[in-house]
Amino acid sequence: MEADIARGAYIDPARARITVGEWCHTWLDGYGANQESTVRQAQVHVNRIVQEFGDYPIGSLRPSQVKSWITRLQSEELKASYIYALHARLAQIMTDAIHDGLMVKSPCSRRTAPSVGEQRVYVATTDL
Repeated sequence: MEADIARGAYIDPARARITVGEWCHTWLDGYGANQESTVRQAQVHVNRIVQEFGDYPIGSLRPSQVKSWITRLQSEELKASYIYALHARLAQIMTDAIHDGLMVKSPCSRRTAPSVGEQRVYVATTDL
């Protein structure tokens, strides 16, 4: 524990027991300062996130669980951009949990992010 404190990686066990659902609702309260339409969109995303991960302690969520969730979302044939937005929202929420001292590392990364379909090749040209 002392080593974790010294390197800034200590998480109070009582705070680490907060569930993803509890944190999402706290996070939404702070997000309310944004435009109403932005908050509504966040609420839709949070509802999907809580549906999947709401009962998990926030520090117990693993990248493998996020990847499995993304795979299930893709099997529902949701649009790739919507799945990407859900992952981005989860990443945003988890990053804020890190800043609040609830966890050390986010389960979201480029490795867990869904692809958004085929990307167009960029070719630099002087043609207008």
